[in-house]
Amino acid sequence: MSRIDWDKLNDLRRDAADREWDRYEFGNAIVDEKGGWEHMSGSGVTEWTRPVYFANSEDEDGPTARGYFTVVFLPETNEVMDVYAGIDGNDVGQWPGPSGFVPAATPLLPEDAVRAQLDQSAIAVADELAERRSDAADAEFDNYDFEGWEVEETNGWERTTEDGETLWRRTVYFGNPSDPDAESVRGDFTVIFADGSDTVVTAYAGVNGNDIGQRPSASPTP
Repeated sequence: MSRIDWDKLNDLRRDAADREWDRYEFGNAIVDEKGGWEHMSGSGVTEWTRPVYFANSEDEDGPTARGYFTVVFLPETNEVMDVYAGIDGNDVGQWPGPSGFVPAATPLLPEDAVRAQLDQSAIAVADELAERRSDAADAEFDNYDFEGWEVEETNGWERTTEDGETLWRRTVYFGNPSDPDAESVRGDFTVIFADGSDTVVTAYAGVNGNDIGQRPSASPTP
């Protein structure tokens, strides 16, 4: 039975999302800054969303407004179903519609790779590990000492592998500790797991490449 090559599919979707970003008509809204792509699935579709910071239309020296830009894909393909942007639930600009781009065929793993895939029992074990890691990552976040940086908002966990390590990372928006009335500051929180385990190697938070806060000396129990 063929299985989808998710790495290749995500590459195709990233290209499509970048293309729709370039095509989108923001109207009078001026993009001041944009964040990276984050993706999640639900209700039969997959959404790729990035945070967007729009210039203040009433005061060019005023704080930017945080919004979002979302590309909706049909299941298991890079075919774009919808595109929209918004601020606080209000639409911004408009999608010019499908570009006429022909979606790629869903990438499948070669048969020899399919045969090497995990059997159903191992898949269940992998799912259980992911659930335990999710609990552990949540516990690390809840117990982390941010040392004066107040968490205002968080995004969901993204899972990546870097240099052989499994990282769970989420975007975090902090209140500005030096000016409570200033715009929130975007940072991140990362949990590193031991290979094949829910044991946490370390966890850390950062803003603009600088570490903030510290992990308690005793690891929390999920």
